[in-house]
Amino acid sequence: IPVAQPSVMDDIEVWLRTDLKGDDLEEGVTSEEFDKFLEERAKAAEMVPSLPSPPGEAPAPASNPSGRKKAERSEDALFAL
Repeated sequence: IPVAQPSVMDDIEVWLRTDLKGDDLEEGVTSEEFDKFLEERAKAAEMVPSLPSPPGEAPAPASNPSGRKKAERSEDALFAL
């Protein structure tokens, strides 16, 4: 006579029930609290010095054969590892 074993779905249902019980202890955030948080973040962002904006287009690299050889050497060193 085979012994009845709990199915995977039974295990999942037990897990879900225990997981839901823990949610009662957690509190959500009210919209006023969230607005206050956003206001504080905006004030903090205003105090941070602004960074210079990056250039529109980066200058095109000059085709330099010696630079290409250096890149090949560094790749060779990586492959040597």
